[in-house]
Amino acid sequence: MELRIAYYCVETGVLGPGRRFILYLQGCPFRCPGCCSPEWRDPRGGILLKISEIISLMKNEEPLNGLTVSGGEPLYQAVPLKALLSRVRKEFLSWDIIVFTGYRYENLDENLKSVLELADLAVCGPFVVEEFTSYGLRGSKNQEFVYITNRLLEHRKEIEKGGRKNKTQLVEDGLLFVGIPILPDLYFSGDEG
Repeated sequence: MELRIAYYCVETGVLGPGRRFILYLQGCPFRCPGCCSPEWRDPRGGILLKISEIISLMKNEEPLNGLTVSGGEPLYQAVPLKALLSRVRKEFLSWDIIVFTGYRYENLDENLKSVLELADLAVCGPFVVEEFTSYGLRGSKNQEFVYITNRLLEHRKEIEKGGRKNKTQLVEDGLLFVGIPILPDLYFSGDEG
């Protein structure tokens, strides 16, 4: 089974506590005005990686504290994402898992909820530029924190109200911004169609 990946990287304190493997999935059905990664909407973009290849990349980066999955829209690839999260749960027992999704939790069907049940925290809801916030692990105030387990509760204050940590990485085709922008002007403001 394969996942279509926009990018992956390893960062400390960005998009969750500790040193994390951050996986950006390709493809998104939403067209949120102000999206900070519109180039990851196209479901044909990015690269295909087998789940076993992603697990190998993670093992090569150990020691890590967790996995963060963002995108694009991670639940756009629900079946292979569920398979990946199941493997991570079995092979990296001490890791926590955070998944960002543009779907509202209460609107998810049982299949999509079953994917998020493999995470410890889901950050749910579309980005709404008019509700921008510069605190915590969300881009706008309408996005909700859904704690699936209690594994990340000790970090709740940092997750929900902490300052933002961002990094920029040089990648082969430009710069990769890792994190959630701290100013609304840093979100994409061009053609959003």
